[in-house]
Amino acid sequence: MNKMSGQMEAVVLLTLKVLLTVVLGGFIRLFVHLFNVLMSKPQRLRLKLRRQGIKGSLPLLFVGNIPQMKRIQLQLQSTTSPHLSHDWPYTVFSFIGGEQNANHCDDAEDS
Repeated sequence: MNKMSGQMEAVVLLTLKVLLTVVLGGFIRLFVHLFNVLMSKPQRLRLKLRRQGIKGSLPLLFVGNIPQMKRIQLQLQSTTSPHLSHDWPYTVFSFIGGEQNANHCDDAEDS
């Protein structure tokens, strides 16, 4: 009987070790995946854009560039007039150039 309980104890201990290893491996994999998705991939994309000459501000951790994009859109809405405008790319893609696009719209209105 004692020999049987010793074997059962060894099996349970081995099962716990395997389970702990699998859970720990899962947490490490989850951490690596989250790091890649939240930090590494966006950084690589920003680097590719910078190499192409597209500059922008660094996004905040949780909200990204949403506050800045809303501010730029409000500026564009307040400065645009109701007449037909041919500088639609600056309105549609206002978040790419930021202040430069807003200034370009001001200059276009003055002309």
